Amino acid sequence: QDPAVAAAAPGLARAAASLGSPLVRAEATLGGNIVSALPYRNLLPVLLALDARLLLESAGGRREVPFDGFVTAPGRTRLGPGEVLTAVTVPALPGFQDYVKIGRRNAQYVATVSAAVVVDTAARRVRLAFGNAAPVPFRSDEVDRAATAAVDWATGAVRAAGVAEVVELVRRAVDPPADEVASAAYRRHALGVLAGRLLERAGAGGSDDA
Repeated sequence: QDPAVAAAAPGLARAAASLGSPLVRAEATLGGNIVSALPYRNLLPVLLALDARLLLESAGGRREVPFDGFVTAPGRTRLGPGEVLTAVTVPALPGFQDYVKIGRRNAQYVATVSAAVVVDTAARRVRLAFGNAAPVPFRSDEVDRAATAAVDWATGAVRAAGVAEVVELVRRAVDPPADEVASAAYRRHALGVLAGRLLERAGAGGSDDA
């Protein structure tokens, strides 16, 4: 609910707002969401799409690392012995950002799949990232190149043919798990749907009707 976060990183704010119940949101922390390193965590795809950086500290000193590559497996990270996560840095980028997820219940559900988009109008670049699409938060250079090429940067419109290409690339690239909640085939299909939905919203200026 912090206005500064909502203004600088609206995709992150939207993902945080979708976390559990108000009680959970009052008690949960950004750092806990990150270091738990579970594939369904809401904030991880947004941080990946934003090129977030993490500050890790221990008695021996401090180091800054990219979030990309920080999660190495479900529940495992590159935290060293005695290290704690003390700060997260995300860039304030111009352009559309959003986060969406699919699950069993509206407000308090764990994400069956999730996706985030960051449209950087200054760099003319689109980044998409996904949750529960692989053992770790997932993005693809090939998907991002196709998403970037789908945008008419002069008008902000997103070409329908480009959206369709991205949807198919996502479905080919992801390696989602199968469990008691959903099959891998369902997740693969749904991840494509979310990617298309985010790009259509971006082209419509952020309308939820897209």
